[in-house]
Amino acid sequence: MDGINTERILESSKIPTEIELKNPSIVFAGRLEDAKQPLAVLEAVKILKGRNKNVYAYFIGQGEQQKELEEKIREWNLENNAFLLGYQTNPYPIFLKCDAVCMLSKAEGFPTIFAEGMTLGKPFISTYVGGVKEMSDNGNCGVIVKTPTECADAIEKIVLDSATNSKMGEYCRKHITNFSMEHQKIKLQELFDNL
Repeated sequence: MDGINTERILESSKIPTEIELKNPSIVFAGRLEDAKQPLAVLEAVKILKGRNKNVYAYFIGQGEQQKELEEKIREWNLENNAFLLGYQTNPYPIFLKCDAVCMLSKAEGFPTIFAEGMTLGKPFISTYVGGVKEMSDNGNCGVIVKTPTECADAIEKIVLDSATNSKMGEYCRKHITNFSMEHQKIKLQELFDNL
């Protein structure tokens, strides 16, 4: 794994954006395709609405499931809860305004989206894909789920509970340093020194 350039992410997050988020909110960032399962994230929002819990989901990206997402948003009456923002050259100011990053991919090598969110103090909700167990650090930075219902439960736990969200956000900022470029360089040097 290359390290995460935390300084660049922090600097980029300070660039103003006209996009405003309603809170509590989650952000999905990635291709709108079956492999990333944006429809499962939307279903979690629907489940929460059925529980009389309002959460707002913002989808950053484009892809072949965009039309289906638009249709499901209408069908499930989520026009006030789910928003498609399209492709964004700089998603970090949007990440900065949300409460958690959520993506339920079927497979990932190392989901940098979560590391980027953690840099900005945002916990994550993910399926069990490469790297998330280490990144979650026993659930301190993120929740690993299997289904839209478990995702809805996780949103209740780490997004709708502001005290938990704040605590996890602080932990994320500290834990992400283990994945920074600087830390990776040190670990690599230690590896060479021990050869």
